[in-house]
Amino acid sequence: MPRIKANGLDIEYEEVGSADDPMILLISGYMGQMTKWPDSCKQALADAGRRVVTFDNRDIGLTTATDDPGMEEIVPPPMEALVQGAAAIADVQRANRPSGLARQFAALLAQPRWHDRLGTVTHPTLVLHGSVDRLIHPEAGRDVARRVPGVEFEIIEKWGHDLSEKVVTALLNRIIPFLNRTAQSGPAHAD
Repeated sequence: MPRIKANGLDIEYEEVGSADDPMILLISGYMGQMTKWPDSCKQALADAGRRVVTFDNRDIGLTTATDDPGMEEIVPPPMEALVQGAAAIADVQRANRPSGLARQFAALLAQPRWHDRLGTVTHPTLVLHGSVDRLIHPEAGRDVARRVPGVEFEIIEKWGHDLSEKVVTALLNRIIPFLNRTAQSGPAHAD
């Protein structure tokens, strides 16, 4: 698998799909490994015309572990590290098809009180949340949806915090049509 260096870390990542397709970055939650994403999910998104990128978070899987106490000065706390890792992967992947989405998301999350800044999101946004998620209460999804202008929001019945095949199918049935409706007409170009 490929690896990039960012913020003093070696970040392990994986790509599925064509390098010519727009990128979609799948980010696992805190302490999440890229293997959390089912192959069927990644392949379905690739088949729908996306280059799918996943990565191991800091201290997880094959990404650099920070056992060295001095690394804490280089590597920020976990949430900031997750956001910076995502931004680093997006920067590398953006080389062929620049897109401000990952950069905007990373900048948004990296700011203090990030939820207060959700009102500045300008890209089409889909928020899906499980009705029986015991780790992150559905109200958190509703709160995000209330703050993002023009958001499409849905509570998925009987979904917890897992990614079983049955749930993956239900999510893809919402995500792929959303991507198709909101896709840019071509690659973004920096002028």
